[in-house]
Amino acid sequence: MVPRRILLLTTTASWGGAEALVRSQARRFSAGGWEVAVGALSEGDGTLFRELKGEPAVQSFALGLTKTGWYRIAELQLKLGELRPDIIIAHLFHPSVAARFFGRLFRRIPVISVFHSTRQERWRTAIDRLTLPLTAKYVVVSEDGAKFAKEALRVDDCRLVVIPNGVDAKFFQSPARSREQVRHELGMDGQATVVGCVARFHPQKDHRTLVQAFKRARMANARQELKLLLVGTGAEMTAIRQLVEKLGLREHVTFTGFRRDLPELYAAMDVYAQTSRHEGLPTSILEAMSAGLPIAATGAPGITSVLRDGENALLAPVGEVKAVADRITRLVQEPELAGRLSATAKRQAETEYSLETCMDAYYNLALSVLGLDQ
Repeated sequence: MVPRRILLLTTTASWGGAEALVRSQARRFSAGGWEVAVGALSEGDGTLFRELKGEPAVQSFALGLTKTGWYRIAELQLKLGELRPDIIIAHLFHPSVAARFFGRLFRRIPVISVFHSTRQERWRTAIDRLTLPLTAKYVVVSEDGAKFAKEALRVDDCRLVVIPNGVDAKFFQSPARSREQVRHELGMDGQATVVGCVARFHPQKDHRTLVQAFKRARMANARQELKLLLVGTGAEMTAIRQLVEKLGLREHVTFTGFRRDLPELYAAMDVYAQTSRHEGLPTSILEAMSAGLPIAATGAPGITSVLRDGENALLAPVGEVKAVADRITRLVQEPELAGRLSATAKRQAETEYSLETCMDAYYNLALSVLGLDQ
């Protein structure tokens, strides 16, 4: 009899790349006839659960963990007894360790761990190695992630699986509102050149380098009005706002906060820029590729798994403000180059990073772990 129960476990019910993947997995398994539960260690802002409200076959829960209430992780044992999942797919470090311990060790439930980065702290690496035998499959989202898993985590080839993130390209190519409407709503001049970034405000994303590079790019394009559109929220947002003020850029930088109308926001941009220090495989870059935007980014681990300098983007060394500014300036001043790079990137997003292909890979992997015919 085909098992019908799966638990998708993540760190928080706030929104990010991992949570977007969890939502898509929930929909795919539900469509396949499975009973799906989505769990989060902490409630966060609850965006993930709101996104799943339209999925009646999917139930969700949060354990309510806090920095002072980590003891509540033990409640996962009770939840596993209630849900009785046949398999667990755990995203990120803490959910993976919890699933291995409470799921595999105590209840013999097979666990698939999904690693969304290309680095982690030493203490996490040590725990990952120690509990790796309790993991049926270890999924990474990029070739850079696979390299880290083999070298630092010592994941063997029979356990390691590479499943690149995917996006619904047609969704990001079909904004519900026009470019002019969106720019008007954002208070942006229709003739301005808009450089955009969609990312949470976190040191990993390095908005500081982006803002400083934007100022240099403005100076290099004095005859053309440049605007910076920053989409997202996070702990570093206040610090980046202060930096914008300090650099005299308040009138030229727009902070949107958290937004779900991403196709419309990408349509309002002319250039996409991301200055991360490391990634797994950033979904926002795949979205920008799908939307047909020319991209300037840092050659960080994870990003280089999908972007190639001079082929589908312009890449700069991590943390180098002048180099990032130069790449943005080239894309603004050389429309033929920008058009060639964006066309190549758009084709690759459509053919190599399909959301359907990504979800089918996870679905078939779960069946394989359970020893079922695909």
